[in-house]
Amino acid sequence: MAKKIAVIVDFQKDFVLSTGALPVPGAEELIGPMTDYVQGLTPELYQALVLTMDTHTKEAYPGSEEAKAFPNIHCEDGTLGWQLAFGGIKEIGNSVWPLSKLKIPVYMVKKEVFDLWAAQDPKVTNVFDKNDADQMSLPDFIAKLKAVGVEEVEGSGVATDYCVKFGMLGWAKQGFKVAVLDRLVKGIGVKNASEVPEYAENGIAVI
Repeated sequence: MAKKIAVIVDFQKDFVLSTGALPVPGAEELIGPMTDYVQGLTPELYQALVLTMDTHTKEAYPGSEEAKAFPNIHCEDGTLGWQLAFGGIKEIGNSVWPLSKLKIPVYMVKKEVFDLWAAQDPKVTNVFDKNDADQMSLPDFIAKLKAVGVEEVEGSGVATDYCVKFGMLGWAKQGFKVAVLDRLVKGIGVKNASEVPEYAENGIAVI
């Protein structure tokens, strides 16, 4: 069986909750299924969980490219809207059920743009392992995954036609076999992941 990681894209309160600053239609319906999915990430099936986190500041956001499409600031660093939206979770690093129960490494990477791979020197951190606290560059993290034999990426999160799309295209370009879990994504301009042509065009499976 090929080794794989789970990548959950921007599953944050400002996007997921209907009361968030930039709610993705229907995303609130994913809270239960996504929480169940996370609880099922066993070391027999997955090498790690990677969480990408949209992260903005009041100072930088107004002049960003993202602000041209979505003027309202969202996922402001350190706010409630920035936090993860899993069931029962309050904030990363405090009351982090179900993440703290996992027996696989949990990594987090902040990004200030739609496309993780276009972010300014994003750093990858191990959320819980104090012995692995040093921040890694994204290229170093990719090398680390490949060194332990990871070949596949399983993607989910929001939004299907924005950050999930750009993220999964990047993983595919890095040489990983990529699949998007249609039951665990929601889009802004599409109802299903199969409606995003770039997935099929780049060999990304929708399952």
